[in-house]
Amino acid sequence: MSSAAVRAVRPVWPMLLAAAALAPPTAHAQGRPPDGGRGAFYIGYQYEQAHWTLLPEDVSGKSIPPYVGGPGNKSFEGEHYGNFVTADLDYAVREGLGITAHLAYVSARYDGARPHKSSTGQIVEADNGDWHSTLQDAEVGAHVTVLRAPIMLTPFVSYLFPVQAYADRGHAAIGHHLRELKIGSALARTLQPFLSDAYAQVIYSYYLAERQVDHSIHRHRVDMELGYFVTPRLSIKGAASWLRSSGGVDWYRSSAEFIRYTFVHDALANERSWRVGGGVGYVLSPRYTLYLIGFSTVSGASTHAMNTLASGVGWDFTTPWAR
Repeated sequence: MSSAAVRAVRPVWPMLLAAAALAPPTAHAQGRPPDGGRGAFYIGYQYEQAHWTLLPEDVSGKSIPPYVGGPGNKSFEGEHYGNFVTADLDYAVREGLGITAHLAYVSARYDGARPHKSSTGQIVEADNGDWHSTLQDAEVGAHVTVLRAPIMLTPFVSYLFPVQAYADRGHAAIGHHLRELKIGSALARTLQPFLSDAYAQVIYSYYLAERQVDHSIHRHRVDMELGYFVTPRLSIKGAASWLRSSGGVDWYRSSAEFIRYTFVHDALANERSWRVGGGVGYVLSPRYTLYLIGFSTVSGASTHAMNTLASGVGWDFTTPWAR
């Protein structure tokens, strides 16, 4: 798939922190990490589709077969599709200290007139028009809450790695097959005393990927969320995500650098994007939560304009030794 789609691995524990915010307001307002021995497990499904490729230059009015220039920096080069099934675990070793794990299963397909080709001119297997499915990447990490009031501050660190060999070339590549180190921190708080049933959080993540060819990609990501509990069980939220990568290649199609690295331009993309969206959550019981959220790319460069719809169910559990 495209570089924007293959990395379905979201920041694991921040995603669970956001999901935890779907609990009844009285519980969320405590702003307190779970006791040791308690955790949450989430199973999710995510669908992604991209129609436009976003270039770092204006291509409006241009038509270079098989490219079709669109408005601004948009170019149509085929349809990108992806289905993701994810499993996430967040477990509190003790109050304030948690460990996380994530695993993704990906199914991807490309339908278009510009498939990736090998050095011998053959179309790569990922872009033959069929669905390709396999396990993708895993992530393990830890987080610690260092401040609880009036703002909850939680630094985190995690390690991402492929769990097996898979296709990493082509529009419908399963992933980049790279190991990555991620570090960051989250700020979260309720909006009391102004809105007692509302909350806000900001998450910053820095990714450092292993060296690919002769480049090292650095990515900065900021996730913002504002939520409100309509009822003790039903919540709504709006969200935005900003991403900027450096150290790689910009998709200027006529540049010598892009031509040189065209075979790995997805993994080396200097991606820049803004995505916005929103969703709802519903607490079925004290232990089970449902969520539905959608995102759309509103601007970007050296990436694809992804449209995303995700849903899932969460289960809060308690071990026998929990307090």
